[in-house]
Amino acid sequence: MAGIRKPRGASRDRHGRGMRRPLWSPRFEPGIAREGNFEATVEDCAAYLRDAFPEVFADLQVVVRDLPPLLGEITSIRRYAYRREINTVYLYRVPIQRFRAEADPIAEIFRIESYVIEAAAEMMGRDPRDFLENLD
Repeated sequence: MAGIRKPRGASRDRHGRGMRRPLWSPRFEPGIAREGNFEATVEDCAAYLRDAFPEVFADLQVVVRDLPPLLGEITSIRRYAYRREINTVYLYRVPIQRFRAEADPIAEIFRIESYVIEAAAEMMGRDPRDFLENLD
């Protein structure tokens, strides 16, 4: 019987640890956790800017989109854009997450927040370092 192969998954009780759980469970739908964490991080940072600097960012809107629009010849992929006249920052999730993603989740959160602060500061014509700490 050495030549007969068992169907994959027929003997998943390895080393007495019991059966493995399914890869996806109803609590964690495929792709939801990653995208949800990104949007939550962006919204938390935007709320920080609105609360800490209301004179500058009282009506700041941050919109998360998957990819930047493709216009003309592409020399680099943008991570964000903004429209000053409507006080809106657009963050592009895929370029931010895929290029230079950090292994450490805390470092990844700081990197995402740095793009939010950089885009908002650039929209206002200010230095991003002006908004990194609240000295109240």
